[in-house]
Amino acid sequence: MKTYLSRAPIRILSFTAIIAMLASLLPAIPKEASAATAISLQNPRSDGSTVTWDCVYFGHYPQSSDGSDGYNNDPIKWRVLSVNGDEALLLADKNLDAKPYNETYTDVTWETSTVRSWLNGYEASFNKDGKDYTGDNFLGKAFTSGEREAIKEKTIQNPNNPEYGTEGGNDTTDKVFLLSLNQAMHPAYGFPDNTNNTKTREAVNTAYTASRNSYMAGEGSINGWRLRSPGYHSGYAVGVGDGGDVHRDGAYVYTDVNAIRPALCLNLKSNHWSYAGTVSSEGKVEETGDRTVVGTLQAVNLTGFTLKINGKSYPVSDEFDMNYPTEVLNDHACKVVAAQLKSGEITQLSDVTEAVYPKITITADRKQLTYQDGKLLDEDGKALGDRQITGKAAIACAVKAPYDASAFGQLQDKGLVSISMEKLHLTAVGLGAYFKKGGLLTNNETEMDVDVNAALKLGEQKEFTFKFYVDKDYKPEAVTENLSMFGSVSVSGKEYSGDLALPVNNVDLQRAQQEARKAQRESTLHGCSGP
Repeated sequence: MKTYLSRAPIRILSFTAIIAMLASLLPAIPKEASAATAISLQNPRSDGSTVTWDCVYFGHYPQSSDGSDGYNNDPIKWRVLSVNGDEALLLADKNLDAKPYNETYTDVTWETSTVRSWLNGYEASFNKDGKDYTGDNFLGKAFTSGEREAIKEKTIQNPNNPEYGTEGGNDTTDKVFLLSLNQAMHPAYGFPDNTNNTKTREAVNTAYTASRNSYMAGEGSINGWRLRSPGYHSGYAVGVGDGGDVHRDGAYVYTDVNAIRPALCLNLKSNHWSYAGTVSSEGKVEETGDRTVVGTLQAVNLTGFTLKINGKSYPVSDEFDMNYPTEVLNDHACKVVAAQLKSGEITQLSDVTEAVYPKITITADRKQLTYQDGKLLDEDGKALGDRQITGKAAIACAVKAPYDASAFGQLQDKGLVSISMEKLHLTAVGLGAYFKKGGLLTNNETEMDVDVNAALKLGEQKEFTFKFYVDKDYKPEAVTENLSMFGSVSVSGKEYSGDLALPVNNVDLQRAQQEARKAQRESTLHGCSGP
């Protein structure tokens, strides 16, 4: 059956959504996860012959071919090398690019190399060649601003080469780095503590990496990758060979025969990563759990029951209706879709514009009120003066469940999705609150419009303050009741709202009820007493 995003029935007022996006830039990004998802990442484990790593998706980078001499910005899959509290050390599952350790042949350390500057987006003063990478770098290309904040800046130790004594240079502070010689031989990370061939250190190239130079192996083929430690002299840097063996003597720093396999430390408290199952040193891949994919719909296979999104084919569930994706592919100008996957199958699909909505949150400068001795008091027990309360309405451009904002990270960072609004309609519910006091011939006003006239990018929000009042004759009818109001807008004829429920505790009524119960008990006791 065709599934749609759920929408609550609420009031309508003018509110239009404008979606401006470049379909070719949209990656397929997995569902957002966070510490709240209760996913417990594990350290690498071994059964004596095979090592298994947990994996996460985080960021995106050109990887698979788009079939038109370009590359899809696919989610980056990382192996979890270690978990320490809310921090995880990650290593890219595949070789992501091809770069020399240093652009020219000269004596360098990790601190002064051009590859360090390129990975982190440093200016010219950071590397010996004097090259500026602030505008073209891995960190800026692979991660949104929010994702970059989730990467921990770490002190990177650079010991000397253990066999040749070549100076490793100063320790550095970086977000992205290459593994060291010692880390690539660390059993706790899943690697043997020797330099021999091993499948645990093998890595394959993406289509993008394979295209970077003539030395790179083809897509899906094993290729050596760089480490950050020095080789047998300062013009060499060590690396991992095609067979997973570690070359302690290294290779010339200016050659680009070895690929780049970045590493970083991720803050697991962030909501920018998602679980990606496991991979093993024998090549077994297991992807579990639900996730969201956002990308360009490229093909609908009506006989094989698959949808091709950003170069990858996904099976659909038994109940999925193929009519809607066919309509999108044939009739929609924008063929960018959001797909919800469960156990690897698409269970829900919508035009990506249907996933965007205005999230409305209404709050007040009082958390609760108390009615006592015929007076209305704030939470501090002070009389509420002219019974005026300041309210705040916040409208955010958000992503509707079950789709997640993390799946739209690239769009958010580039401002490719936005919502344009005109007015917010506020309504006070019940007889206690109003926005403007009435006159002799008019009633108190319980509705008002707020001019918004603004456009919000995905993830942005705009706030508006307003005043409302509690009627002087207001008296709660229950021990606890709410002064309520809601704000509403509409998007393309679909309605959205948010509400406020300000609790009022009626101490006078509570006391009266207590006194009545006490009197009843005393009356009962007197009635039961003997002569």
